[in-house]
Amino acid sequence: MFRNYCTIIFRNLWKNKLYTIVNIVTLAVGIASIVWGFQTYRYSFSFNNFHKDQKSIFRVLTKVQGNDNLKGYCPEYLAIIAKNDFPVINETVRWDSRGLNVKAEGNDPFEAQAHFTDPAFFDFFNFPLIRGTNELADRSTVLITQSAAKKYFGDTDPLGKTLTFYSDEFFKMPLKVTGILKDPPINSSFQFELITNNDNQLKADGSHIKNDDWEWFSDAVFVRLSNPADAPRLARDFAKYVPLQQSARQDIQLKSFTLDPLSNVLNELTLENNGLYRRPEDSATFGPLVLAILILLSACLNFANTSVAQSNRRLKEMGVRKVMGSSLRQIILQQLMECAVIVLMAIFLSAHFQ
Repeated sequence: MFRNYCTIIFRNLWKNKLYTIVNIVTLAVGIASIVWGFQTYRYSFSFNNFHKDQKSIFRVLTKVQGNDNLKGYCPEYLAIIAKNDFPVINETVRWDSRGLNVKAEGNDPFEAQAHFTDPAFFDFFNFPLIRGTNELADRSTVLITQSAAKKYFGDTDPLGKTLTFYSDEFFKMPLKVTGILKDPPINSSFQFELITNNDNQLKADGSHIKNDDWEWFSDAVFVRLSNPADAPRLARDFAKYVPLQQSARQDIQLKSFTLDPLSNVLNELTLENNGLYRRPEDSATFGPLVLAILILLSACLNFANTSVAQSNRRLKEMGVRKVMGSSLRQIILQQLMECAVIVLMAIFLSAHFQ
């Protein structure tokens, strides 16, 4: 019986090739579109969801005079002094970056974006280590990603090798590669190739940034709180630092601080001077999904209409089959199986579109 069903199904589909091809192609496009739209949506809302302890980690955001919009940058010295002033803060992490020339042994220099942070960075954020160590307490070391290892050292083992920061300056800084990190995922707000101790960041004249310098701003400052409920009160207490910052720098005059949970600020779309990558805009997130739904709906309506029209042209065949002893259930089952074969072939074809 099943063999007879299959014979009739494929015979009818082959006989009506135009109907079969049009529906397979349109359904395949619709299915591929909905997968594309869903993947875009999932990518956008999976940003930074792999970090642990997101509820207890907060980013310190700022507001400047004459502008109520939140800024991503923060005075670097706040991360040092606040940790000592407020027991509720367990740990702080600074994150900053700058462009500079980096040279590997025996190779030409590359213009690169280096990132500077504190040793506690890997306690806050989850970026897997492949080989070596991710310890940043030693200022003479640098961590690199897999892609950076390929870029600077080719197929040779980079561990123990030297990368020279500021290679085109008189204040060259040789750093030893002590760890190789997995490349950051594309849904991460932190995108980097080279990470080293925050103290290795130098000013344009080669001088070090003073630990009590209120003039210098980091791209981001993060704090871990023992009690997340203390965040609003702590942000208000940070107001005591505003006069110190204002007296140190006239071009950027802060007026207040805000502490936002990690899960919020890393996805913040309205944050100015963010310094970190952010998820796509809502229009780029929901637009493809809505478009994909409309394409799939159009393909399904087209399939339904053409299937009904095709069945109407086969009324004589159905009548003959009834006379030959086929039941209504068998005829319906055959029609449904024909539709199922078209859908399965469309799913198979859509897999090749992606």
